[in-house]
Amino acid sequence: MHPPKRVSVSFIVDQDPVFAYTGWYLIHSLLKHTPLKPTDIHVQCPAEVAERTIARFAALGCQTHRLARFGDGRYCNKLAQWENLHRLGLDHVVFLDTDMICVADFTHFLSADMIGGKVVDLANPPLPLLDALFMRAGFADRPELVGVEASADRTYRGNCNGGLYSVPTRFADALFAAWRRRAEQLLADIEPLRAVGKENHVDQIAFCMALHETGLPFVELPSNVNYYMHFPGPHAQFDGARPLALIHYHNNSLNVLGALEAAGAVEAHEQAAVAEANRLIRDRFDSQLFRDFRC
Repeated sequence: MHPPKRVSVSFIVDQDPVFAYTGWYLIHSLLKHTPLKPTDIHVQCPAEVAERTIARFAALGCQTHRLARFGDGRYCNKLAQWENLHRLGLDHVVFLDTDMICVADFTHFLSADMIGGKVVDLANPPLPLLDALFMRAGFADRPELVGVEASADRTYRGNCNGGLYSVPTRFADALFAAWRRRAEQLLADIEPLRAVGKENHVDQIAFCMALHETGLPFVELPSNVNYYMHFPGPHAQFDGARPLALIHYHNNSLNVLGALEAAGAVEAHEQAAVAEANRLIRDRFDSQLFRDFRC
């Protein structure tokens, strides 16, 4: 497995000011710790996001796009990002959530030849329900079983945490076509997920289905590139011989001062990663974005 030659990153800054606040530090962390340049970073904003917010990211040199909402108009919006990117001649795109911050170069973990993602933290949804959803979607077979990150539960290979998807663009058209179709199918038959309060996992389940349907090459990435920090627990997929590169902290880990106060930062390497993240937040602090976020 060798890393891609040129990586681009895409993420969504939605209407809630927390997305602009966290996206600001995500960008600065990528510029500090990876070879990415501002023009390699694509900030995608739905119509409701103010022009002044978009202008702040454009002023950093990032490429900005207006995003058409898709599916549930919230969690599934990431499935619309490829529509703004597919004509740009990109080599490899990493789709991130904004509640992530880079503390080391993650690009060396990626494969130029395979779609990549990190298995779900917990069994969301539980395996019996996931199996039932595959059956309702018309699948005759199933992906292989793998362990989830933070418990002894099992799930299907390709059921990945949505914080990071790594996609060589030569696979993107086929992946996104199947991904969008499966998400629409799940949304049209949402009651099994709604009954257990798991509607927010449609995008992840649809990604798993799309991988299985298309047979596109896929590699499970270590949790170094999508390291949950919003609760304490085991990290079965962490490669301790390599650096922790991307923290996935969830917005409830931000304290009243806008810094990370991550409940999952227990071990020394976790505490060191959070300290590095907070140094960057302090050094690149933006008072206007903070006021918007706290209001």
